[in-house]
Amino acid sequence: MYEGAGFLLDRVSRWSEQKRRAFADFMLDGVFATVTQMRERRVAEYAYITINTRGRALENKDIIKGHFNQLASRVSLTARMR
Repeated sequence: MYEGAGFLLDRVSRWSEQKRRAFADFMLDGVFATVTQMRERRVAEYAYITINTRGRALENKDIIKGHFNQLASRVSLTARMR
């Protein structure tokens, strides 16, 4: 997350004030984020599937990514991180 925040800050610093304000307005008005910490990966996977089947429909790429992550986590921690 730290690297991702650094990447975003680097990009946003190059934007005009108007573009930054438009982005901030979009984030404040249209994005809802929740940070959740779980001890078991199975519970996290169940929550992910439940939230997405009852909320916004997933795109094919998201479904495939979820399946790959689930399969990789069964193999090893190293595979999961890749």
